[in-house]
Amino acid sequence: MGANTKKITIIGDPHGCFDTFQALLDQIEKKHNRIVVIGDIVDRGPDSYSLFEFMENSDTEMILGNHEFMFLNRNENERFNDLWIKNGGEITLDSFENHLDSKSLIRKRLADMEEWVQKLPLFIEVSNEEQRLLISHAGISKMNYDLHAGDLSMCFQLPYWHEESCLWTRKELAEISDVTQVVGHTPIEDGPVKKGSNWYIDTGCAKGPKGLAYMSAIQFEINDLKKEPRIFRQKKLEQLMN
Repeated sequence: MGANTKKITIIGDPHGCFDTFQALLDQIEKKHNRIVVIGDIVDRGPDSYSLFEFMENSDTEMILGNHEFMFLNRNENERFNDLWIKNGGEITLDSFENHLDSKSLIRKRLADMEEWVQKLPLFIEVSNEEQRLLISHAGISKMNYDLHAGDLSMCFQLPYWHEESCLWTRKELAEISDVTQVVGHTPIEDGPVKKGSNWYIDTGCAKGPKGLAYMSAIQFEINDLKKEPRIFRQKKLEQLMN
């Protein structure tokens, strides 16, 4: 993070909705702003390839999402592959095929994405003298936090496939002194929503209507993380895929 960085903006799960992502990004001032995607750029929406290509060549940061993790492990065994395909992986493969004109190039770019995903961090922490911002895909659950007696380093060492890991949990999040968690993963109607001290920012861009079907971002002032964050929303531009 540069010395002149004054803000941090976290974007909720894009899920292959590249046009919506670009429109949301256009709303956000880039100067002195650290921009982070909270994971899940792939699957469900129609253009995962363009999102990957953008992120691969962008200063925009990203943390690991459970869909990237499923993609990365799809060749480990049949169960992993089936889980990925059933959760939008087939649409991601279609996106690569739509953009690339040969099987060899598709294989190369899938390998490029594997290499890129392997380097993604599991979480990002930002802090000042009074408060910490803890950004992960699904968050540290109360059960995980209590299990490890409040040791955050241990909380992040759960096996990635564990249902209580910060890639997969949908349980109540831990309330941690002087910490604000920001998470995606679980679509929240009419969000982003603050529950206790924690923010949920996945607003179901690749889902249907009724309080969902838009992409959101939340922006904090780094020198005053307790200040109410600014919220950005963008209605989904792609046709619904599911």
